[in-house]
Amino acid sequence: DNFRAFNDVNGFRAGDRAIGLFADALRRHLGDGERHFLGHAGADDFVAVLQGGAPEAARAAAAAVLRDFAAATEGLHRPEDQAARSYEARDRYGAQAAASVRAQYGMEASLRRLEDAYAEAIASAGE
Repeated sequence: DNFRAFNDVNGFRAGDRAIGLFADALRRHLGDGERHFLGHAGADDFVAVLQGGAPEAARAAAAAVLRDFAAATEGLHRPEDQAARSYEARDRYGAQAAASVRAQYGMEASLRRLEDAYAEAIASAGE
């Protein structure tokens, strides 16, 4: 989340580095693609289709990706933003917004939305 704001504040080079670090974390925790499909749809949009296994294993892998990515991106922010633990930027709609320098906050919310969507799909399939 907040990738556009991150790019606007920290520059495209830092944005490209963040995308590469996220891809590295995906490969590290989900393998080389033999059992799972990993894709980069563009910008900050990635997809991971996991074959087999329990939802708990997928959640554990996602949490490991999250931890690695958060740790790897700590140094990509400007020093003053790291000290404040946040920065001000405009969101994709042009509104002023504050973003956390901790990547994991946005990703944790994304994981919760993903789990809700999964539960809804399972419930709908049973109807």
